[in-house]
Amino acid sequence: MDWHGLSSSSFALAGGIALLTMILLRRSWRYERRRRRRARTEQRSTRSGSTGGEPAASSDPLRDAPAEVLRWHVALHESARHLQAQLDSKIVIVDRLVREARQEAERLEGLLARFPDRTLESVGPAPQRRLERPGGEP
Repeated sequence: MDWHGLSSSSFALAGGIALLTMILLRRSWRYERRRRRRARTEQRSTRSGSTGGEPAASSDPLRDAPAEVLRWHVALHESARHLQAQLDSKIVIVDRLVREARQEAERLEGLLARFPDRTLESVGPAPQRRLERPGGEP
């Protein structure tokens, strides 16, 4: 069979490709439909608070806890917040001290570069400075 110069094997190849394309498209459509259905089901269960008749895993694990446990939980969070604030203030102090130390090191390197023939003994002791905490208190 010859149809405008095409052999039967070319038709068979084109038919096979078309059949394979249809099969793959149908699988893709089914997968997409299932995915959408699953997403809608999950969305509904999230809104209603349950999944398939089972109790939902609450985002608040202490929802049914006794009052004493809830007070302890709140106190624990307050302590953690207080400790975090202390750590943050100490980090600020250490950062400032590191910055000052770098500045002093650069200053000393500059002096050493300006006076390469002098030794540390000939320069004399450095003046003592009192460090202040943030807020101006010594």
